[in-house]
Amino acid sequence: FSHQVLLPVIARDVLDVGAEGLGLMNALRSIGGITAILALSSLGEVRRKGLLYLAVLHIFGISLLFLGVADTFYPAILAIIVINGMGALSDILSQSLVQTVVPNELRGRAMGSWVLAVGLGPVGHLQIGALASALGVGFALTAHGAGLVALAVGALALFPRLRRL
Repeated sequence: FSHQVLLPVIARDVLDVGAEGLGLMNALRSIGGITAILALSSLGEVRRKGLLYLAVLHIFGISLLFLGVADTFYPAILAIIVINGMGALSDILSQSLVQTVVPNELRGRAMGSWVLAVGLGPVGHLQIGALASALGVGFALTAHGAGLVALAVGALALFPRLRRL
């Protein structure tokens, strides 16, 4: 979710849309998340949560790549909507999968680990900011997107049990 810290720079330096554009970007970011959650909720019980989670990670990463190369407002908005929708779904699905596979007596520890991971988010903010400062916003976003796609491909290949959950 570290891409969010780059939105002001994207609005000002890449898209040249100013504060109004940034406000719209943030509003549509929220709409992306809400829409994705409503769509998932309308499906009822999802049988292959692990496979859906891997698909979400792929789409999330590809959308970050797309935002990294977007140089006009509407493609960037589309990418932001999809990114935040996939971010919301990845949170829901990762928590659901943890609750499903962890034995009852270890759920507190498992969720504590998840909270620790989320709490380390500001480290990613510093990292993407430094990367964007040194090599540009587009490079930072595409690097993060490529990293997420690589992680998803690796998980797909190395964790067959996750695909079956």
